Amino acid sequence: MTAVLCPHRSFRAPRALLLLLPVLAACGGAARGGPDGPGPITDIQVSPSPDTVFVAGSGQLVAVARDADGATVSGASFTWQSGNTGVAGVTTTGQVTGVAAGQTTVTASAGGVTGGATVVVRLAPAGSVQVNPGSDSVATGSVVFLAAQVRDPSGTPLPGVQVTWSSDNTGIATVTAAGFVTGVSTGTATITAGYNGVTGSAQVKVRAPFARPDNSFVPLNDLGNGRYLGFPGFLYPGSNAMPAAHLAAGLSFANAVVPRDVNGNPSGSGKVLLMSVGMSNTTQEWCTKFFVDPCNSWSFTGQAAADARVKTGTFKIVNGARGGETADKWVFTNDSNYNRVRDSVLAPQGLAEKQVQAIWLKVAHSGPTVGLPDAGADAFLLARDVGRILRTFKSRYPNLKMVFVSSRIYAGYASTPLNPEPYAFESGLAMQWVVNAQIRQMASGGTLIDPLIGNLNYSDGTAPWVTWGPYLWANGTAARSDGLQWFTSDLESDGTHPSDQGEVKVGGLLVSFFTTSPVTRCWFTNGGTCP
Repeated sequence: MTAVLCPHRSFRAPRALLLLLPVLAACGGAARGGPDGPGPITDIQVSPSPDTVFVAGSGQLVAVARDADGATVSGASFTWQSGNTGVAGVTTTGQVTGVAAGQTTVTASAGGVTGGATVVVRLAPAGSVQVNPGSDSVATGSVVFLAAQVRDPSGTPLPGVQVTWSSDNTGIATVTAAGFVTGVSTGTATITAGYNGVTGSAQVKVRAPFARPDNSFVPLNDLGNGRYLGFPGFLYPGSNAMPAAHLAAGLSFANAVVPRDVNGNPSGSGKVLLMSVGMSNTTQEWCTKFFVDPCNSWSFTGQAAADARVKTGTFKIVNGARGGETADKWVFTNDSNYNRVRDSVLAPQGLAEKQVQAIWLKVAHSGPTVGLPDAGADAFLLARDVGRILRTFKSRYPNLKMVFVSSRIYAGYASTPLNPEPYAFESGLAMQWVVNAQIRQMASGGTLIDPLIGNLNYSDGTAPWVTWGPYLWANGTAARSDGLQWFTSDLESDGTHPSDQGEVKVGGLLVSFFTTSPVTRCWFTNGGTCP
């Protein structure tokens, strides 16, 4: 028998010796991978393991697939999964985000093989907790909102962490997990926010209850420093004028609006889409009651088409709103409305979701029954849903830059419970809270996230930039400071939906807004600029 000299395992055979591989295999192991590359996956290693991340923090896991000989199998496509999403979540690329303190296993799977890593989630060390505002007042039976910002020992804000709220005297004031303080009886209570052993507090003085007759509604732009059941007026924080920093961000987004093809790529022959989202009132005012082309000539779309100032060609106005599609039906990315818009509104016109760059959003809930200042008021629920909608918008419309919100029109003539007063008026407060939540968050560097409305960070693409469109509410025939009034003839017989005359009024307000606003002129009008 002829002896065969077996080389050391690290020996790399030249091409001429590849014919000897069957012989070499008899010497105790095949050459790694063989001439046809690595074999099937038999093992997946996930590292680091264990890995430690903080709540609201993130870390990156890496998966490596190997065959039976230990050779790396390149190009493997992994499916990632967290064993407990309440402790940690994981993306399709293996990025882990801490949700709550605890421990879980995160796995990567490919080719029927699974490997895992232990992930430990801990509370980030806290240096301070600041409650904003540091003191406030609230009437008995009314609600005031407090926010807390947590910083680490070096003073750096910790974004996304959840504090625990408490009141030192629940007979005076109670506080919810979201920081909503309700006055119970007159006196003073200390409201405390805590995180990982560190606390901050604010003094809240509870006054006698408000006395407000039903006819005392004042439009937000005229209410100013006054209060509605304890809630301040104005459209923006302390003013009807957009804050300078928010305006600067809006101008940056406005100047980034360019025509795009159906794949979202900038293209001189592409389109800029301005779209409506909402329910029956929205579609009537934007286009037509029956939500399909052609739009009525007196609607916003009809008025814009007849206005020589409005761009044509690469600019297109589309109607995504539809009767009955209330706020709760636009919240999630898989809500049927989004596929309806894609397949029945955009596609027949040769348009696509990636061309949508601006949206007018006007939504409400059907049949609300709880008004302010109750902590379960419809206005709070509406603000929460609008926050969700804005984040969903960025998922469905990746090139969306700007969203303009409007409140309901006057509903004091309503003869049905669909959405009467005070809910139409209070929808304006909900929009105010949403806009101001983004302003407040971005002023904090993105870290002060409103616990009710959620993350509205536009710098990382979580949400689009949002601001007021035209504010539509006025107290019936009582003229607003700018002259806006609502007459019975502006409403249909139900007192809720606009008549043709009411649609003309809203359409005109929309045209006026889009042709004059500094954040819309450059993409809405011919020759307009966004300075």
